[in-house]
Amino acid sequence: MRETATDTTAQPFRQRLAGQVLGLFLWPLLTVMLVVGALYLDRINNFSELTVQKETLLVRAVSLLFEATGQTVAADLQMLFDHPAFPPALAEASDGRESLLVGLFNELMATRRFYVQVRLLDSRGQVLVQVPDAQIENTDPPVDDVAAALLRPAGTLLCLPSTILLSRGITDSHANHLVRLAVPLSRAGEDADTVLTISCRLSELLELVQEIGAGQHGSLVIASHPARVDDLVRVMSVAGATNRAEVAQQLKKSEQGHFFQDGSLYTYSTSVSMPQLSLPPDGTGREAAKVEPWLVAATLPAAFFTEQQHRYLLFLMVVALALLIPSLVVCFFWAKARIKARQEADLRTLEQVEHLVGLEEQVRERTRELDDRNLRLSAEIAERLNAESKLRQSNELLAGMVESIDGVIYVSDFNTHEILFANTYLKKLFGFNPIGKKCWHFIHASSDGPCHFCVNHHLLDDQGEPTGPYQWEYQNPFNKKWYRAKDQAIRWSNGKYVKLEIAIDITEQKQLQHFLQEARKQAEIARNMRSRFVALVAHDLKSPFYSITQMLKRILERETFSSAVHRQFLENIVTNGYRMLQMIDDLLSMDRFESAEVKLARTFFNVTEMTKEVIDNFRHLAEEKSLRVVNSLPDDCLVYADKYLYFVVLNNLVSNAIKFSEAGGTIEVLQPDPQRPMTISVCDEGQGMSPEYLENIFKLDVKTSCKGTKGEPGSGLGLLFCQDILKAHGGTLTVESEEGKGSVFSIVLPECCACRGAGQEEDGGVVSTSLPG
Repeated sequence: MRETATDTTAQPFRQRLAGQVLGLFLWPLLTVMLVVGALYLDRINNFSELTVQKETLLVRAVSLLFEATGQTVAADLQMLFDHPAFPPALAEASDGRESLLVGLFNELMATRRFYVQVRLLDSRGQVLVQVPDAQIENTDPPVDDVAAALLRPAGTLLCLPSTILLSRGITDSHANHLVRLAVPLSRAGEDADTVLTISCRLSELLELVQEIGAGQHGSLVIASHPARVDDLVRVMSVAGATNRAEVAQQLKKSEQGHFFQDGSLYTYSTSVSMPQLSLPPDGTGREAAKVEPWLVAATLPAAFFTEQQHRYLLFLMVVALALLIPSLVVCFFWAKARIKARQEADLRTLEQVEHLVGLEEQVRERTRELDDRNLRLSAEIAERLNAESKLRQSNELLAGMVESIDGVIYVSDFNTHEILFANTYLKKLFGFNPIGKKCWHFIHASSDGPCHFCVNHHLLDDQGEPTGPYQWEYQNPFNKKWYRAKDQAIRWSNGKYVKLEIAIDITEQKQLQHFLQEARKQAEIARNMRSRFVALVAHDLKSPFYSITQMLKRILERETFSSAVHRQFLENIVTNGYRMLQMIDDLLSMDRFESAEVKLARTFFNVTEMTKEVIDNFRHLAEEKSLRVVNSLPDDCLVYADKYLYFVVLNNLVSNAIKFSEAGGTIEVLQPDPQRPMTISVCDEGQGMSPEYLENIFKLDVKTSCKGTKGEPGSGLGLLFCQDILKAHGGTLTVESEEGKGSVFSIVLPECCACRGAGQEEDGGVVSTSLPG
């Protein structure tokens, strides 16, 4: 009993365990989530502050390093300008003599290791003096930068280009990153016409960016013209500035600081100053130009902060899992212990309850058994009484039904052939009661023994068991009437099998069947005679009509007539002759349909290709009447029908449409409903038909032939022939017409599933069906 209780409560135990674990685990889960959330927010805020401090330090360090570099370059250039030999050397270089200036440049190059090349350029960017003389990559300033430098006052310290973009991290491409500092120079009394450039390697600056910078994220920009903040923002857009106007506005607010825009951090400083440069006296009395302050700006894209947040969030999730998994295990064992203790108490209570329930169930079971026995006895008594009553009713009903049947019914013994039962019909038929007599003697008037056509051996098998009903027909030798008999072996009241026979008089049916056979033979003879007569008459009519038509046609082609009336008479005779020939062919075709001589060879074919062939056959007739015949059927329009007979129908409809269309009209062959691909319509814009004419168009006893718009003749049998063809296919030919607006003839065939698929033939090939008469 304990095992049974455990099995029945296994599922509730798991449910209670899950509920207890979830309830106990809820508090550790909330605590860890709050701690992780607080740590995450604090870490993100501290990270943002540390990043701002780091970027501010980077910008300040780069500013100081770049300012120190500028002061060093300015001091070296000032010493060069103060050299007594510089003015005459500059004049010689302008005249094409450069030996003296080369020596001064070599002395300047020797002073610093980070100097790469010193050049003197003219206003067109051509090199006048160059030290060292070897070509160095990335040291040629663009001509536009040289031209822009010459517009500044002489002695102004410039950077070519005016903006330097440095990516975070030192790579091979950064190793030789150069900056060109330039000073415009002028001869006495003239504006600046030459530019002195000195190329410096930014190795220390790049190392500083690598050391303080944030890996490969972001960029650093150094600009020599802080007033052109918009251009600076354009360069900084590479680092992720999406709203340039707001970034430019922030950069113009103060000389240094930082701000966040679109998640990206911008740190900048415009406090970088350069020393003044004074040129040798040129007699003009102008003061030395001042170098404008430069701007240093660093950017960190929003992706950098997002990446750091994701990393820290992942770290905190791992820590949270490490804290929650032990808590979940503790909660699981704690909940399991609590549930087991409660389950033990419930189990003891359940055992006591089950014992009491078992005693009650035994008492109820005994009581239920006694009640069932009483009910069964009562039911058996009632069932026997009911069965006896139904048996009496059934016997009375069966006797009434047997007596009401208008046929011979009797029961006979298999061995003795003695009649055991006979219905009233049999008694009246022979005039006395046949019970106790032999069936072969009484019913079949045989005195030699059992009938030779007796079917008793068909009613029992080799084991003596019934084989089922056996039906047969015979003519009674006693009254010469035909009967359809149905014999069957049934069990009689004594337990033996006897023969039951029910025979119905079918003498009138036999006579009617004989009459129908004779009538069918006579109809077949008459139909054969009519077919031979129609064929003979058609042959005898076609030959003279064809000869007469051909002779008259040759006379029209070769002879000239003095009177146009005579020619018109002969032409009318030829036209009516062809018309009679067409009528004879139509009559022969219709007779074949009525005599069921035509067999349908149905197959799938592309009606679009057939329509093209039909249109090509009538192209010359359509061109004579300036008609446009359009094939609007889809390329893969399939029809399941007799291809030759379908061609006859389509050919006839297109011919009629051309015949009854006015010049300049349009005839269209189309599929009116894509959901019914077996329906094809021929539309024209011809003279149309009146409702009275439309009612009689398919009636054989009403003449409906008429001439076309150019007097083309018609037999009036073409549409009847088309209707017979479509009826043989199980379809029909429908007409919609309005007088003066045209007609629409639709070929409607039964839809089939195969024509909606791959177009495979039904039953694996051609289906032949006799046409109805």
